[in-house]
Amino acid sequence: MTYPGQRTTWVASPPTGPLPAGRPVGRRFRYTGPPAYPVVPRWGLPRVGWREPTSVPGTTARQPRTPARLVRHARMATTLLWMVAISAFLAAGGEVWRYVLLVLGRSEALPGQVVAISDALVNTGAALAAVTGLVALVLVPRWLLTARDVAAAVAGDRPARPEWQVLLGVLLPGLNLFVAGSVLVELEHMAFGLTGRDRLRPSRLVLVWWLVWAGSECAAVATILLGLRSGVAAHANGVLWSAAPDLVALAVAVLTVFVLGSITALLAPGSVRARQRSWVVSVTGEQAPTLRRTRPSGAVR
Repeated sequence: MTYPGQRTTWVASPPTGPLPAGRPVGRRFRYTGPPAYPVVPRWGLPRVGWREPTSVPGTTARQPRTPARLVRHARMATTLLWMVAISAFLAAGGEVWRYVLLVLGRSEALPGQVVAISDALVNTGAALAAVTGLVALVLVPRWLLTARDVAAAVAGDRPARPEWQVLLGVLLPGLNLFVAGSVLVELEHMAFGLTGRDRLRPSRLVLVWWLVWAGSECAAVATILLGLRSGVAAHANGVLWSAAPDLVALAVAVLTVFVLGSITALLAPGSVRARQRSWVVSVTGEQAPTLRRTRPSGAVR
């Protein structure tokens, strides 16, 4: 072999001399069966079932985000979101009832038991809505991250945004007015692309969710500002306005349930919720079979 610009020529030749001692060339051994041992050998594989992925000692094994795991997260988040919706409905009903009692109390005395029940309903509904809402802020982002990974894995790509940006944009007030909706739009667009359908614009469901989501934060800020005013009429109006965030939270929870179900059905079409039930309605183009009044002997039933 001669390299450009060099005068040295390399020549490869087989080695000379006798072959190294070892197995003779061309000799074949006859198969006598699997190996047998007088006692159980001390070496071998551990007596555990094969599992995927294999965990390496000293490292943290991360569970893969699969469509089955996505369905489980969607079910958990859906159950909790329905609890949020029920709690918000109770809180809104308690606020409206309290406002009605304030109006009636201007002209007549109210029983103490009725006022106590109204206060208990408002406090219980608000506490349940706060607790379930905080848990939903954990389960819904977990579903979102799993859905992004599943969509990216099926598409053979990786998510456009890192996880910390998604979590920060979804959970940070003010910023989530713009980022939360855009993340859902990107996820829905990728999910529709995996099913072979092109959707350049977001669906109406996601757009309505985005609008209601932005309205929920605006309603919360307006309620806080109205609560800073002084006066009897202002306090009475503040009680009525306190029902607005609860009603908007109810709408957000219900719409989130539908959004989760829609996107999960696109990413995991084999799930129970995404499976469509079908049945035969009618058969056309075929002749009706002739009915027999008697069955010949020996005929198959």
